[in-house]
This record gives sequence, structure tokens and C-alpha cells, in this order.
Amino acid sequence: MLRNAVTSLSLANLCMINMWHNLLYRAPSSSSNDYFLKSSPYPLTLGAAFLDVLLLTAAILPFMVLAQRRKGIGSALGRLVVLAMLFFATYHILLLGRSFSVGSLLSANDTGLSFIVALLIVLTTYFLWDRKPKVGAAVKTLLLFLSPFVLFTFFHAAWHLAQGDRAFTDKPLAPFIQTSAASQRVLWLVFDEMDQRQTFEQRLSDVKLPVIDRFRGESLYASNAYPPASWTIRSMPALFAGKRISKAEPLESDELAITYCGTDKAVKWSQEPNVFSRARAMGFNSALVGGYHPYCRVIDKDVNSCFWHPWDPFDIGPKRTLEATMAEHFKVSFDIFNPLHRFSSKRAEEIRAEALRGVLHEVQYHAEIYLTVLNEARKVVADPRFGLIVVHWPVPHPPSIYDRSTQRIRDSLVNVTDTSYADNLVLTDRTFGLIRRDLEASGRWDSTTVMVSSDHWLRKSLWRYEGETDHRIPFMIKLAGQKKGVTYEKSFNTVLTGDLVLAILKGEITSVDGLVTWLDRNRSVGESTCGYQDDVE
Repeated sequence: MLRNAVTSLSLANLCMINMWHNLLYRAPSSSSNDYFLKSSPYPLTLGAAFLDVLLLTAAILPFMVLAQRRKGIGSALGRLVVLAMLFFATYHILLLGRSFSVGSLLSANDTGLSFIVALLIVLTTYFLWDRKPKVGAAVKTLLLFLSPFVLFTFFHAAWHLAQGDRAFTDKPLAPFIQTSAASQRVLWLVFDEMDQRQTFEQRLSDVKLPVIDRFRGESLYASNAYPPASWTIRSMPALFAGKRISKAEPLESDELAITYCGTDKAVKWSQEPNVFSRARAMGFNSALVGGYHPYCRVIDKDVNSCFWHPWDPFDIGPKRTLEATMAEHFKVSFDIFNPLHRFSSKRAEEIRAEALRGVLHEVQYHAEIYLTVLNEARKVVADPRFGLIVVHWPVPHPPSIYDRSTQRIRDSLVNVTDTSYADNLVLTDRTFGLIRRDLEASGRWDSTTVMVSSDHWLRKSLWRYEGETDHRIPFMIKLAGQKKGVTYEKSFNTVLTGDLVLAILKGEITSVDGLVTWLDRNRSVGESTCGYQDDVE
């Protein structure tokens, strides 16, 4: 009986391999992907997963016992059910194996071939079962051989459950340096995916950016600035460290391994000096508001105020019950025809409706991020104790959460698919306008050095954009008291921004001429030979 129980448990666990793949491989899946989560998503989802496997084991066990009989309807039924379960497992194993090998979404041919191969294997086994007595024994032996996979999935899931929320808690911040107001003040606004060409050079005729245009006319405007990397995961640490980064990989929920260009040794981001730790050593308090990176868990000790929001809704969604979560797991594991019939016309409207709901949920989630970051940013901008404030904005990064025709956040299925980069660009302008008005109202606009930049350019693959890819990003800086604009045409990499901030805080740069001289002396390669290796389009 124990042998039957173990083989039934092994088979049930294999049948749920698609569920385990979603939970333990895809985000939120492993300790490395925990890096992007704000809170633990595991208790309900993994608790339901345990129960699903045990429930399926209890359902399979009687048929596993019946399958051992030599003859009779019960024997045939038992074998049929066991082999049907084996088909589910084989099919999904083939699908997952193929997806790993091609490294992308599977086509109709891939799914169809996996279906046929799995079906042939199971049908062959079924017809040989009576004729070759050793076939049934071989099936059970195979399942026993694969039973350690149960320990792997259960132990991995149990480890996540044991971690609880501890791994996702923001860490203590640096204590404030006692000061009534900062002697120098730098506000650095990083607008994610803000593109030079779309913002200034090939702007659509109906796209109005009055705040940005006004700021350009009273600041140093660099027309050939390049970011340190093509993706946020490398670019933001590079901007803060002042060094270009070739590789960045999450290690844990609170750690990122980074490899600087020109080296082959990975170091921990949390232990590296950055613009905040250096500003603190100079006697300045700093504030950081943003998202994507869990700043408040990684570089928490270097900032006095910190807020971050995850930019992917891995751990956010409708509140589910245990029963609903168990049912969803079964649906994910046993809806074997979904990869096949998604290509048929019969499902077109249903798929479109599902897609629209998914897009709306993503848009609403990112709108919430934007509004939250905006609220937190306005709080720290109003606080005179901070000498350095950095805000990493979630716009104009996709999805398009703003409709410039209605001047409203997208909030319904009516306009959720009418997306464009230009819409978020207009929202970017309005956002900057709110921050400027706050500073002007408090009388701190003229005394604050304001920098506007981006972490990377517009990526064509994420937008319906057919134009030419341009790696340049906007870069503008208005020194405290500056009224007149100047254009800086020489190319440089914005990885120097952190050092520029520190030079301003030290009082080394007090005029536009001094700023130009500093850029001439410190500028480096524009388009990076390291950091752009993804060939992002």
C-alpha cells in the first residue's frame, strides 16, 4: 500500500508541474525573484498547492490500486485513469522542456507536437500493458524514481512559507543628521524610459510639453546624453554608483549582485559606496522615492527617507479564498487544451476579453504606483532637511496609464488598449509641473538645483513604435539661481551624474560656465560598449 501511495503522490505532483513551475520558477518564484516583491505572496498560494497535490493523490490512489489487477473493468478503468494522469504530466514536461530550450513563448507547432508525442507515448503504454506485464511495473518504477521531485517541490515551497514576511520587510534607515535646512539642495528626477528623440526632436504635433520646454530654456540641456545601460536593473545602480555595470542579478529579496564593466567579479550592491552614502559623509540628509528596485531593503543604511513600490503586480491581485486559489491551480495544471485552442477562431472573443481584463488590471496597478510615488515625492520635496532628493518615476515607462485626449488616467476597458508612448510623455510633463509648482509655492525653486534625466531610452519592443531606435536620453540641469538656458552638444554617458551631484553639493560648481567645464573634464564615452549588450529594440 505504501508503494502505491508513493507512486500516486509522485504522479499527482508531476501532474501539477505547471503549477509548480509558475510558483517556484516564474516570479514570484525563487529567492532571486523575491527581490522584486513588496510582500510575501506565498502563504495562500503555496498552502493551496500543498492541498491540491494531496487531494489529487487521494483521487489517484484507488485507481493506482485497481490498475494492478490483471483483468476486469476495474483494472481497465484504473489503467485508463493512471495513464490519463501520466499523459497530463508528460505533455506539460515536454512543453516546459521545449520552452526552456527555445527561451521564448511556444508556437502552435510546439504545443501541437508536444501533445502528439505525449499521446503516442501513453497510447503505446496502454496497449502494451496487457501484452507485456513488465510495462505496468516499469510505469510504477518510473514514478518511484521521480518521487524525489515531491521532496524538491514541497521543501522549496515550505522554505518560502517559513520565511514569511521577514525577507520582505524594509530595513532601518540612516538616522537624520541634525540640521535645520540643507546648505545646498539637489533634486534629481529620473523619468523611466524618457527618450530624447520622442521628447524633443520628433515629437508628435499634438503632444504639448510646456513644463519640459520651459525648463529646457532655463537649464543646461544636453542634446547627446546616453544612459549607462539599456535596462533599469543595471542602469539605476550604475547611476548611483557612478560606474557602468555589465551584469546585475538578484540574489535575495534584499541583495543585487552587480559586475562593473572591465571586471569579472560580482559584488553586492548593498555594500558598495553610492551617491547617497557619499552625500551623507559630506553631512547631507537624503531621500529616495521610486520603484522596481527594493531600495529600502538594499541601500537603506545610506538614506534618511525611503519609499519604493514594485513595478510588476506579482504579489498584487484580487483577494482570493483558499478554495478559489486551489481551483485556479487545478485550472493552470489541467487546462491542457488552452495552448492549442488559443490559436482557433472559436476562442477569439473570449481571449480578447481575458486580455483586456488583464491589460486593465496592469494599467490600474501602474496608475496606483504612479499616484503613490507622486504623493511620496511631494512629501520629501517639501521637507527642507534633505540636501539630496532622488525620485525614480514610473513614467513614461509602459503601460500607457494616461489618455492625453481626455487628460485622465485610463480606468476602463473603453480606452485601455488605445495606448501610446506620447500619452505617458504628456503625463511626465504634468508630473514635473506639479513638482515645480510645489517648489515655487514654498519659495525653494530658485535655491534648488533640479536635474531631469532617464535610466534608458524608449524600447520599441515594449511599445507599438516603428521608428528608429535612438539610445540618447534627455538630460537637463538647472543650477540654483540659474535663469538662462544653454545647450551642451558634446556626447557623454550619464553615469557621471552621481559625481556631478556630489560636486554641486560640495559647492565646486556654482555657475553654468563651471558646469560646462566640469562636463568637459569628466565626460566619458556616450554609447556604451558595456551595458547595452542586450541589443534592446
